[in-house]
Amino acid sequence: MIWVQHDFYKNFTNSIDSGDIDLSLDIFRSEISDLLTYKSTALYSLFDKLKIKYKKKSSYEELFDIVLREIKINDKFVRGISFLIGKSCLIKLRKE
Repeated sequence: MIWVQHDFYKNFTNSIDSGDIDLSLDIFRSEISDLLTYKSTALYSLFDKLKIKYKKKSSYEELFDIVLREIKINDKFVRGISFLIGKSCLIKLRKE
């Protein structure tokens, strides 16, 4: 399967349709990594709004662990992170 850079929705949907769970997880991890790297203030804002504890000096690994933990237990966080991913994808598509 071809992984088209910056088309999260299409890539993720195609990976799910193909049954390639490993690819789906890689695409998701890549998008979360982009948020941590390039949109960390938006992620911190989401943490603050939902009163999720974190340290401003946390490493990317620690922040990623927080994201994974909250996805498992926090429906509001899932909606918030989905919005951030969607917004990030729209910005990327507009630039192309």
